[in-house]
Amino acid sequence: MNLPKKEECGKFHKSNVTAAEQQIILAKHNELRAMVANGLETRGTPGPQPGATNMRELTWNIQLAEVAQAWAQQCNRGHDSYDDRKICDPDYTVGQNIYYGWSFEPANALEKAIQHWYDEVEDMPNTYVDSFTSAGAPGVIGHYTQVVWADTYEVGCGAIHYPATHGTTTYPQSKIYVCNYGKAGNWKNQEVYESGDAATNCPAGTADSVAYPGLCA
Repeated sequence: MNLPKKEECGKFHKSNVTAAEQQIILAKHNELRAMVANGLETRGTPGPQPGATNMRELTWNIQLAEVAQAWAQQCNRGHDSYDDRKICDPDYTVGQNIYYGWSFEPANALEKAIQHWYDEVEDMPNTYVDSFTSAGAPGVIGHYTQVVWADTYEVGCGAIHYPATHGTTTYPQSKIYVCNYGKAGNWKNQEVYESGDAATNCPAGTADSVAYPGLCA
């Protein structure tokens, strides 16, 4: 997807994810995934969340990032279409999380955004791990489940900081962060991950991660 910037978005103060920010995004995702994989997440409705035998360590995908950046620069409040976020491989499904923040501050809020998605674990019934559905949960859980979906192994994100009006106030450093995930999670009636001891059933060609023990790399 190659979309031009929308003129009504105004002046972008930031319209990219730097190499250093890529590492921040990967580290935050993988730290949270490893916490779940190792059975350390006590929250949920009910909790705790079970550990994961097969959760992959995420790596960066530049194509996912380019498509995410193109969508962020539309400054829309919503997701793009499933077909629009596809990359070259037709069998490679792509999921998406989006964060919006009103702000006066230029500093990035990438870790805050990822934590915000993850904190939906508060409403995650631990029984849903074995067969995903969002029906019946006391709150939104789909951003959390995409962050920790075991078969997702790549991520790429886009970012803009721009002036946006909310109510009667203009926030000059408002933020939109879009993260695209491959392969996509949140498939109804499929496992979010396989419950059990961390990294004991890693996919073929992967093993317990050195950088993030408990994940498969």
